Amino acid sequence: MKKIIFVFIIILFLPLFILEMILYSYNGPTGKESDPPFFKYYNVDIHNPFFKKSSMENRDVYTPQRLYDYFRHANSFSSIKGSNTIRIFILGGSVAHDWTGPEALFFKDALEDLIPDKDFELINCGMDGYDSYRVSLLVEEVLNYKPDLIIVLSGNNETLRDPTKVNLTIYYLNKHLRRFWTYRNAQDALLRFLENMDPMTSRKRRKKLADYEANLKLILKMAEAKKVPVILSTLPVSLKDYPMVVNRPLDRQFFLASFLFEKGDYRDAIDEINRFLNTKPGDSCGFRLLGRIYEAKGDYEEAKKYYLKALDLSFGLGSPHASPASNKIVRKICIQEKAGLADLEAAFMNIARHGLTGREQFFDKCHWYPEYYSLVTETVLMEIMENDRIYYGIFDSDKYRSNSFLIPHDFPLLEVGIKNDPVIRNQIKTAVWDTVWRQTIGLEDILNEAAVECFKTVHFMNPEVLWKMKDSREDMKKMVLDKKQNLLLGKDHKDLDFEKGWLKVLYYIGETYRRLKLYDESLQYFNKAIAMDESYYSPYIGRALVYYALGERQKVKENIYKAESLSDAIEIICYKEILESQS
Repeated sequence: MKKIIFVFIIILFLPLFILEMILYSYNGPTGKESDPPFFKYYNVDIHNPFFKKSSMENRDVYTPQRLYDYFRHANSFSSIKGSNTIRIFILGGSVAHDWTGPEALFFKDALEDLIPDKDFELINCGMDGYDSYRVSLLVEEVLNYKPDLIIVLSGNNETLRDPTKVNLTIYYLNKHLRRFWTYRNAQDALLRFLENMDPMTSRKRRKKLADYEANLKLILKMAEAKKVPVILSTLPVSLKDYPMVVNRPLDRQFFLASFLFEKGDYRDAIDEINRFLNTKPGDSCGFRLLGRIYEAKGDYEEAKKYYLKALDLSFGLGSPHASPASNKIVRKICIQEKAGLADLEAAFMNIARHGLTGREQFFDKCHWYPEYYSLVTETVLMEIMENDRIYYGIFDSDKYRSNSFLIPHDFPLLEVGIKNDPVIRNQIKTAVWDTVWRQTIGLEDILNEAAVECFKTVHFMNPEVLWKMKDSREDMKKMVLDKKQNLLLGKDHKDLDFEKGWLKVLYYIGETYRRLKLYDESLQYFNKAIAMDESYYSPYIGRALVYYALGERQKVKENIYKAESLSDAIEIICYKEILESQS
């Protein structure tokens, strides 16, 4: 029997051994594979205590031990809680993490004004990129530190990484096995096959939402067991700006609908985009365009409906943001479990123009400007004071409920000519870096809608800055190749192709000006891109569209034919048909 088993093992593994030797002799050693960026942060440290006990100024305190140079630290607090102290923990992802500094002090001052005979401790444990699973691990720990209230702002990172839970033993075993060429090649081939066979679908989105709901319920269950009240928050996002899916679809009907929308032919544009959606009902870009058309028409309720639909469809497509569906889960759970609800999604919509949140409130898809934490404070305070379960879970007297409060708001004005340098720098950094990185790793050669929206914000705030971007090549190159900046973004800086990316930046700014109907500026940027690389076809399409708007039909033909001579891209074919049919 033993001999049979030995022979079987030889028969099974000998071909693999021979194949491995052949691959090794041909390719050499496999080389050590590094962990993904922030692997330790997202998958290892989450299983270690967030706080550790230490001595400070002759007293025992809990101090955070997840200290990263690029993240602000959570607060330290005394191991002995005073009898008059109200201890509040804030947990969640980056929007919770950013509720620190002056914004957190504002919240603390508001609480002390309302309830002057209590001492308040605000302990922020928000961590960038944390999803509800990681937050639930942290809730389990902080429940041991005698909290009086836990505030959870989680929901933007549910689809940021997959899988969420990593079995570290299996992970390191797999990493070891990938040192062998036979195993690595087989696994890579299998992963490519699975990715092609099963891309992100509505089924996967439903699974993510189900996991999110389960994690929130677990948080409430753990808190209920220790009789600690919890406030869950819905999370707002930018409805009308900063698209969640950055690439527009390569489809003639979509291009035609966009073309008609830009011409102001709203009725025909709606007809075309509806035809597009009849064949592609799950395309979020189509619903976003439909929202833009209705917004331009002044039908803001219809616009909101389609913007919300686009958000739901883009949930799970690699873009970190909450969605109407995830916010609906939060509201449902709060009713079912009698938890506190800070409905930030509704609060932001209530103060947005026509109820449509956008670049006036957000500097990207889901992060609001620091000034809007006063609105967060107001929403949370109202829930504390008006929700019996929350209020009496914290205070032993109803004398504070008669106190009224007024939260002063000083929201930023993002209008043409308003110079907000930090916001402008952030928009430029985001657009340029992402463009260079996308081109380096070989993503589709399609116009990046998110970059265009960033450049549009720069123009709204300071037109001179956007215009001078064409002369800022060396400054942008230095920024993009900065190692620390790339570490912050979790990207590999070593092989960034700045030249190819800068070419796209020039084109994107030209496209931004075209959409703003600033045609002279648009042509100058398109011309600069062409001068840098005459074989790059996209600026020729841009020039053709500009000349069409200016009524110069001969130049339309010259540029679209030039683009056609350079590439057989479907975008060129579509626009050639559209421009010829509209002439």
